Amino acid sequence: MSATVAAHRPSTSAAARDRRRDVAPTLSLVVLAFLLEACCCCCSDGCRGCSESWRATSGNVELDDLEPLSTTETRAAEGHATRCAAGDLAACEQRGMDLERRRGVPRDRAAARRMYERACRPDGGAGRMSACVLLGRMLERGSGGAPDLERARTLFRQACDAREWMGCVRLGQLHERGAGAEPTGASELYRQACDGGEQEGCGYLGLLYAHGRAGVDPDSQRALRLLRRACDARAYEACRGLGWMYEDGHGVTRDASRAVALYRRGCTAGNAPCCHALGMAYRNGRGVAKDVDRAASLIRRACNDGEPAACHTMAELFRAGEGVRFDAFMATQLDATACAGGHEEACSSSGGGGDWD
Repeated sequence: MSATVAAHRPSTSAAARDRRRDVAPTLSLVVLAFLLEACCCCCSDGCRGCSESWRATSGNVELDDLEPLSTTETRAAEGHATRCAAGDLAACEQRGMDLERRRGVPRDRAAARRMYERACRPDGGAGRMSACVLLGRMLERGSGGAPDLERARTLFRQACDAREWMGCVRLGQLHERGAGAEPTGASELYRQACDGGEQEGCGYLGLLYAHGRAGVDPDSQRALRLLRRACDARAYEACRGLGWMYEDGHGVTRDASRAVALYRRGCTAGNAPCCHALGMAYRNGRGVAKDVDRAASLIRRACNDGEPAACHTMAELFRAGEGVRFDAFMATQLDATACAGGHEEACSSSGGGGDWD
C-alpha cells in the first residue's frame, strides 16, 4: 500500500521544530552531495563513477548514517549496553533496537540481530517474546544476515501462542502476503490480536475491511471504526490507513487536509509509512502546498526507518533529481533495498538486487 504522513501541532514552538527538522537539508545529504561533487572534479568517468567508488569504500552507509548521533540517545544506549552485559534481557532488547535504528550508536543490524537473539531465547524459557517478534521481523526481511522465513514464522507463532499479540499481527501479515500461508488466515490472526488489546491488530483488520482482501468482504464503515479506534490508541499504521480513506474519499467525504493531519500525527511519532505518506502529500501538493525539498526529507526519513515503498520513492527522486541531486547509481541501490524489503515494483527497476546489509 502506498504511504503518506501526518501529525497535529501541539504548539507553535513544536511546529517550528517540526518545520526545521523536515525542511532543512539533512547533514547526510549535504555531506553526500559535497563528496560526490568534489569527487566529480577529479574522476575521469564522471559522477556515476564517483558515486560508485564512494559507495564501494563507504561501507554502504545509509542516507542518515553521516548525521551526528544524539547525545541523549547515546547515554541511554550506553545504559542499555551495561544492563544487558549484566544479564538484563529487557536491556538487551533495547540494545538491539538502538543498533537497528541508530539510536545513540552507529547502525549495526547484524549486532542488533544478535541482541534480539540473546533476549528472545524461545526454547530456553525466561526469554522475551517481544524480542522474538523483533528477531522474526529481521529474519523475515533478511536484515542483518540471511533471510529465514520459516524461522520467522515459527517465532511469530510462538509469540502469538504466548499471547504476545504483535506476534499474531506479524504472522497475520505473512498470511496476508501469501508468504507460505493462506491469505484468508490473516483476518483471524488480526482479530485475535485486536481482541487481546493490540491496537495494531485492530488497525490491520480495519485495512482488510477497507480494501476487501484476504477473504474479507469490503465494509468501509467497519473499517473506519477499527481504524479510528486504533489510531486514537496510537497504533500509527492505522492513522496511515485512516488518512488514506480521507485522501481517497473511501467511505467518507474526501478531505486531503485531514489526511495530512493523520499522516503527520503518525510521522511525528516515528511511524515510517506515515512519514512516506506525508512526504508524498508534499510531493504532490495534496492537502498541503507542494514542497519537493520537504517531501524528499520526509521520504528519506521513512526509507532510513525501513519502509520499502519509501526507498522506492526515494529512488524515483534521485532518478529525477527531484528535491535531491540526480544520482542514477544511488537510485538503483535504493530500489535494490526496496526490492529486498518486498516492494515488487522496485525489483523491476533494480534488476532484483540485494539489500545494503
